[in-house]
Amino acid sequence: MRYLAIDYGARRLGLALCDQDEILVSPLGSLEREGLRSDLARLLEMVLQNQVQGIVFGVPRALEAGRVGAGEEAARAFGQALRDKLAGEAAPVLFEEQDERFSTAQALRQGRESGLSQKKGRASNGAQSIDARSAAVILQAFLDAKAARLAREAHWDASELDYGAGTST
Repeated sequence: MRYLAIDYGARRLGLALCDQDEILVSPLGSLEREGLRSDLARLLEMVLQNQVQGIVFGVPRALEAGRVGAGEEAARAFGQALRDKLAGEAAPVLFEEQDERFSTAQALRQGRESGLSQKKGRASNGAQSIDARSAAVILQAFLDAKAARLAREAHWDASELDYGAGTST
């Protein structure tokens, strides 16, 4: 399934894509925010242009359990507006949320390790931008968790088959 990850921010939206096999994650770029209507239209265009089947939307959850911060509220409101836009345009897309805490810190660290300065990464709006790299971190975390969940389910299914094979009736 081809996913588009979105790292929501007040000034920019970081974007990343994965391939159809959910193996390769690539930073795509970032969009400067231009207002809700324009932002949603540009994202819809990207979904259609890239044949996206699922969106992984980064939500900045608070570190304190049970607490919802302003960033999380704003991200969830934007996410709901995007869901509504996609539904209204008859663009059937799976919508998943992913905790995005520390994704920017991880993207900055990866950038430094590859020789990209923080200043240059923040100034860019291309695939090397911090926002796009953060979206790639979010998407990779989602795909890793999905693969682990599927492996656990397969293990439990196999265990049930083994257990059932040993019983007599």
